[in-house]
Amino acid sequence: MIPKPLKDRVLITTIPLKDITEGGVIVPEEHKKDNPSLIGEVIAVGPGTKDIPMDVEVGQRVMHLKQAGLDIEWEGETYKIIRSLDIVCVL
Repeated sequence: MIPKPLKDRVLITTIPLKDITEGGVIVPEEHKKDNPSLIGEVIAVGPGTKDIPMDVEVGQRVMHLKQAGLDIEWEGETYKIIRSLDIVCVL
């Protein structure tokens, strides 16, 4: 069972950074720790509010602000709960 976000919240899984970029550059582990991935996949969406409609759907890949959200662990999986306003774009 997946946690259900409330109001204008979105539950995402973070897509980790790749070890090697498409151009062949190797990304060091230190960089991954200091610069977490800002891209995730939407797992669940709250109902929204009358002032904030939800613009994302389950299954979409999104980019969010760096400081956005709360990291949680649920049944062995790591998720991030963010406000829909912290989503910058749909990929």
